[in-house]
Amino acid sequence: MEITSVDSVHLGGSATCVRIRTDAGVDGYGEASVETAPEATLDIVERLGDRYLVGRDPTPIAKLWQEMGDALWYHQGPVANGALTGIEHALWDIKGKDLGVPVYELLGGPVREEVRTYKWIGADSRNDLPDQARERVDQGFDAIKFSPTPDDPPAYPQVVDEVVEVVSAVRAAVGPNVDLMLDPASRWKLPEAKHVLEELERYDPLFAEDFIAPEHVKAVEKLADSTRIPYALGDRLTGLREFEPVVQRDAAAVLQPDICHVGGLSVITNLAGMAEHHGMRIAPHNPQGPIATAAAVHVDLSVPNFLIQEVAGTDFFGAWDAADYLDTAAIEIEDGYIQKPSKPGLGIEVDDALFEDDLDVPNAPLFVDRSDFHVPEW
Repeated sequence: MEITSVDSVHLGGSATCVRIRTDAGVDGYGEASVETAPEATLDIVERLGDRYLVGRDPTPIAKLWQEMGDALWYHQGPVANGALTGIEHALWDIKGKDLGVPVYELLGGPVREEVRTYKWIGADSRNDLPDQARERVDQGFDAIKFSPTPDDPPAYPQVVDEVVEVVSAVRAAVGPNVDLMLDPASRWKLPEAKHVLEELERYDPLFAEDFIAPEHVKAVEKLADSTRIPYALGDRLTGLREFEPVVQRDAAAVLQPDICHVGGLSVITNLAGMAEHHGMRIAPHNPQGPIATAAAVHVDLSVPNFLIQEVAGTDFFGAWDAADYLDTAAIEIEDGYIQKPSKPGLGIEVDDALFEDDLDVPNAPLFVDRSDFHVPEW
């Protein structure tokens, strides 16, 4: 079996699809993306495909991944790792289909029968977070994530009172049996973050994510040690090298490698092994499309220390035409859970017309495009 072509398409927002075709008629699909710049990642995918994959056997995944990573040279970072990730997804998909087994069987086999999931609230509007939270619960979810920080925050320390009010209202709306995850996207400084997390402990969040920038591991360690709320990070880290200091310093309780730019399923599996030794959980970050979700499910099923899976889907970006080309039955969510899929490979079916039709899809969002993003210091 040889690879005959590698191509890709932007599905809308930050969602993408990578396709690797073979002369045996076994095609693989993956998702390669950086949230604000999917086109840059897809350009690297196709250049790597032409140079290192076409004409090659697709089954030695680790060998191909290493060759491509070495070729990129500056291979740390989300754009390059995003390209490697999408290609690796598709290679696993091919291997699973060729052997007639789901990918989780190739990652060691399942340790659970279903995957617990959650969705965001407040992505478009934060004015009615309690109502949005109740709507998620009505949809069957028992876990939700949101940013507790106002869009136009007052200065510290007044902002702490507003954050507490927001979290209190959401907790009252959903009751004590729904898990809350709090992600203000690194809008706080260390002293203020310590203060607000102390005030939020009474609401028992499942975890607090990225209250401060994750790159300064020593500061993150201080924050994590200051609160009884499990601290989470990782969506902006790529590769084992960037996670290693976090793990070695026990600077987080929950690691969140991004399913589309950490480097691939093998990287997450290896990271999960490192994390388990330190008593850490894995909760893959995934504000991407359905192929990313399918890939995440196979890791989630196969690592013992999995906690919960973020899912986005079309409702994160609004309606987009590409959804009509994807059969996503394998990742259907029922009562907040995705059941273990049985189809070979990743389990996602893609209509190849997706790569030929002229799609009208929304651009990737800019996550920070306003001057009031950070909490004022005065």
